[in-house]
Amino acid sequence: MSAAQLNKLINRLNGLYDFVVAEVDNKIDKNRQLFVEQNQAQLVETGARSDRESVEYLFPRKTPTNSSGAYTLPYSRYKQSTGGTTAYVDLYDQGDFNQSIVLLKEGVGSWKFSSVNVKFKWLRVAYGDEILGVNDTFLDKYCESDMKPHLEKKINNYLFK
Repeated sequence: MSAAQLNKLINRLNGLYDFVVAEVDNKIDKNRQLFVEQNQAQLVETGARSDRESVEYLFPRKTPTNSSGAYTLPYSRYKQSTGGTTAYVDLYDQGDFNQSIVLLKEGVGSWKFSSVNVKFKWLRVAYGDEILGVNDTFLDKYCESDMKPHLEKKINNYLFK
């Protein structure tokens, strides 16, 4: 490798961090809906929060709960009448909260799940901040199958082309 080629590589290495952050941001932006759908699915299909804990009401219940402890008896009967699950809390009534989940870019390399639904503030207090977000199992799979190959190709092209 010549001195000129070495200097070119060193200059590229100096900018590698910013390049990788920009590539990660671009990739997440292109897959934003995938992340939102995963958050929606883990709530509805398994009643799981982003920390993989079950969605549970954080305050003592004032009325008796169903056998799973997920819902009060009156709400459990309502969920059953609408065909919903009563085995775990899925935060799904009519779908408006679920459909309002969004992934927002807060800045360079910074993303945050949010909701524009009026119920969100109450749900966050009642069930915790972790009701929004994807769990680490999904993130690990996404990073291994999608992000890692993408970055390997992009970094190789950035450094050596």
